[in-house]
Amino acid sequence: EVTFQTKNALALAMVQDVLASQRLRCRWFLADEAFGRDTDLLDAVDGLGLWYMVEVPLDTALWGDGGASATTPQALFRSLPGSAWTRHLIGDGTKGPRIAEAHVRRVRAQRDGQPGPEVWLILRLDPESGEQKAFLSNAPTTVTTARPGTVTGLRWPVEQIFEVAKQ
Repeated sequence: EVTFQTKNALALAMVQDVLASQRLRCRWFLADEAFGRDTDLLDAVDGLGLWYMVEVPLDTALWGDGGASATTPQALFRSLPGSAWTRHLIGDGTKGPRIAEAHVRRVRAQRDGQPGPEVWLILRLDPESGEQKAFLSNAPTTVTTARPGTVTGLRWPVEQIFEVAKQ
């Protein structure tokens, strides 16, 4: 009776079950790149009324102002001036506060090779290591630009729990 399901399909089924049971209140769905590149999953999560914050590959196609031409987070990292970045506390780490430089803006996500829904793009730069990450979120425009930057750090404690549990 058990049939194959992808990790992403299983994740969506779990989220749907949690929401249907009403045992846990939630607003955000946070996920890594494997989930962030699955636009069907993102649209399904949006359809459930949740706000997603997902990491996406740096070569993800996005449309900026007016949607006339596509760009990527990677291209934006190279082109943004220093004044475009703000410092954010993204959580407590094992060695103290975790700080990142962030750039937050509205863009259009890609659907079927064309401009799709308007979303937040969060570019995050680790000032110590230089690591670059990009995130997309369907949170509404009423959310302050500081909030998405902070939410990008909320997955870290969960990853720490997984690491401890595996040992």
